[in-house]
Amino acid sequence: MSFGGKTSASLRTIAGLRSRASGTGVIIPPFLYLPVREGAGTGRYAEMRRIPDGRQALIAFTALDRLADGCGLEQPWIVVQTDALGYLKTEQPFDLVLFDPTFADHLTHEGRLL
Repeated sequence: MSFGGKTSASLRTIAGLRSRASGTGVIIPPFLYLPVREGAGTGRYAEMRRIPDGRQALIAFTALDRLADGCGLEQPWIVVQTDALGYLKTEQPFDLVLFDPTFADHLTHEGRLL
């Protein structure tokens, strides 16, 4: 997905996430910080990783300091409304969201994800 700086706030589909209102007790913040990879031209693409069972995972952080700690200080990022994840999923498919992951040193270089 190429982010042009806009997200669709009108979508209420949250890509498999459940909120506190659903009775699960899980609190999901209204905004997420997504590390991005800069593509050709002006496009930006949300960072994803394939997990060992083959599913595609969207990388998301619940706070900017957690993104900096997890990816590095030079990591490009965007902030998105959690409600917009359904739109993101249609543009850049993923199976699950990894919240606040940590990455091994060999997966980062010069303050950003490889």
